[in-house]
Amino acid sequence: MIKVLVADDNDIMRRGLRLALRTDTEPPAPAVEPTSETTTEPSVERATHPTAFAAGTPLTGGPRSRDGAGGPIEVVAEARTGIQAVDLARRLLPDVVLMDIRMPGKDGIEATREILLLPSPPAVLVLTVFDRDEYIEQVLRAGAAGFLLKDIPPAELVRAVRMVHAGHTMLDPTVVRRALDLMAAPPSDAGAAERRAVARLTPREVEVLRLVAAGLSNSAIGAELHTTESTVKGHVSRVMTKLGADNRVQIARIAYRAGLDEDDAAP
Repeated sequence: MIKVLVADDNDIMRRGLRLALRTDTEPPAPAVEPTSETTTEPSVERATHPTAFAAGTPLTGGPRSRDGAGGPIEVVAEARTGIQAVDLARRLLPDVVLMDIRMPGKDGIEATREILLLPSPPAVLVLTVFDRDEYIEQVLRAGAAGFLLKDIPPAELVRAVRMVHAGHTMLDPTVVRRALDLMAAPPSDAGAAERRAVARLTPREVEVLRLVAAGLSNSAIGAELHTTESTVKGHVSRVMTKLGADNRVQIARIAYRAGLDEDDAAP
């Protein structure tokens, strides 16, 4: 079973997310309702354009690999504030947290940082109606497992929950390129440490690094390099270790700061 905590200050949105996840499961036990607090519910206009979310982009190979990634999804609790989200995550130990950004008191970004400091942190998947650059950057730097827009349809939301629970990173297709650009500074003296780290990689590992930075999955990299997906996974793991990266977004950031681009074959 995948235990999910839903954190959003909008009652209608929380119910909608809960119902969306229930489409993948048998009816779950009643979730823990948020405690009574005085909040102002912002109106949320749902997008209706399916092309905006036709498929998320999994950036696989992160450190959050978990056993039992399958099984039913159950919403075990709801929170309407960041403070509640941190408290419920600490007490209930969910596998995945669906986190809004704008909430009263403690916002979703700060709540994400605190939740990820727990001894056995869940994967945090941020869902928002705002795709501002500053939010994208702050969410990823906070360590979230993904950034998706709230107009995502139920089937894609279920897929995203399962993917982040299995250790993947999910980015809304409309923000992938901006996310990589925001996480990377232009090559300069500030990228000297990254260039030294890349210099320790083998030529094959540099190729893998470049393709990861381009957003390719392990299977796509395998096809590009004419090798097996399991071999690619081994290369990605070694690249992450040598670069001190925790996930593929960080790998891409290091590649950009080191000055690699799609035409580079070596550092």
